[in-house]
Amino acid sequence: MAGDPLEVMGSVISQEASRLQALTDEELFLDARDIADAERQRARICDRLEAARGFTLSCHLAGVVLNGVVSEVGREVILLESSAASLAIEPLAVLRFSGLPHALRRECDEAPRVGLTWSAVLRGWSESGTVRFGMADGEVLSAVIDAVGADHVDIRLPDGESTTVMLAGLRFAVKSR
Repeated sequence: MAGDPLEVMGSVISQEASRLQALTDEELFLDARDIADAERQRARICDRLEAARGFTLSCHLAGVVLNGVVSEVGREVILLESSAASLAIEPLAVLRFSGLPHALRRECDEAPRVGLTWSAVLRGWSESGTVRFGMADGEVLSAVIDAVGADHVDIRLPDGESTTVMLAGLRFAVKSR
């Protein structure tokens, strides 16, 4: 003998609602996963570097690893701070990052700000004594900054010789504390 038709119908509706909710939850999960995958594919290294502010990062360059806490990020340069030194690094010189968090692209309507540049960093360091410069060819120069132009820096080597370094040739610079 069949139960009350209203009870049976209520049970069928309840089961169907549960099935539809489960399908909806699964669809939402799959949609969210697809959106996250698409955003990860759109992410640029600059987005991930921006998200790394305040994180300890290791930057592996040819023949050297530089470690510190990310303090500023620009298109031309990344600034790391350690207890021993301030480090400025050319992002394109980095072969590998360790400690870089995953991040999605930052979407915003604000006007792009002027990025951190080599010129700005080196001008700030110009009165700080000796700076070590890592060049694209692997040479490391220790020198005092005399003047900073838009695309070059005039430095004085320990033997007193003055020379001009093209900023495009810099891979990193270290200012000891």
